[in-house]
Amino acid sequence: MQCVTSKEAASLLRLSTSTLAKMRVNGNGPAYRKHGRSVVYLTAELDRWSESGSRQNTSQIDPACLQRAPRVAKASRLGGSAI
Repeated sequence: MQCVTSKEAASLLRLSTSTLAKMRVNGNGPAYRKHGRSVVYLTAELDRWSESGSRQNTSQIDPACLQRAPRVAKASRLGGSAI
């Protein structure tokens, strides 16, 4: 089991570290682990995630587009009834 940091994972995937962080928040990036406060990735998981994005042609649907994060309802700014 080989673990790499977020910075190393981003470099391996040719993504920016901020893109990888956003993917973690949205849930559409590679699987990761928390070791204390540190985020680490298994190289096998990076390979698996990268291979899941393989396409044969441009008309194939991206599975990541089908897995969107649920919307969160916004609270009313008024907070009460009008008089």
